[in-house]
Formats: sequence, structure tokens, C-alpha cells
Amino acid sequence: MEIVSMVLAAKVNKHLVSLINQEGVKAIGLCGSDGELITACPAPNVAKLGFVGEVARVDPAILQSIMDDGHIPVIASEW
Repeated sequence: MEIVSMVLAAKVNKHLVSLINQEGVKAIGLCGSDGELITACPAPNVAKLGFVGEVARVDPAILQSIMDDGHIPVIASEW
């Protein structure tokens, strides 16, 4: 799972941010754990599904400050 997280947060997220920036729009890549942006808890049926969770909380202040600065937040999923 560590490798999956690295690929999503590093490679895929950075590629998406790069594509957005090439279109002349400012983007910033984040992952859910950055600044405790997203807090999740295990899904009720986690034993059956494995590494599955539900979003418990999103900190809108982080996203708002990024958007107020004229950037698009690109959030990578994590494990």
C-alpha cells in the first residue's frame, strides 16, 4: 500500500498538476494527510473490503486559502 500511495500522491498527482498548469491555470498538488486536510475512518465493512474508509472530515480552510490565492487544489487519494 505504501507504493500505491507514493504512485498516487507523487507520480499521478504531479502529472495532473502539470497538465493543468500547461493550460495556463495554477494548480497545487496535495494529498489528504497534508495539514490534516482529510480525516477518514474505516468503513463499516472494512473486514470484507480491505483498505476502504469513509471521509469523516474535510478542513475547508485549507482548500479555501488555496482557492483564494487563485489555485486549483488537486487532491490525491491515499491508503
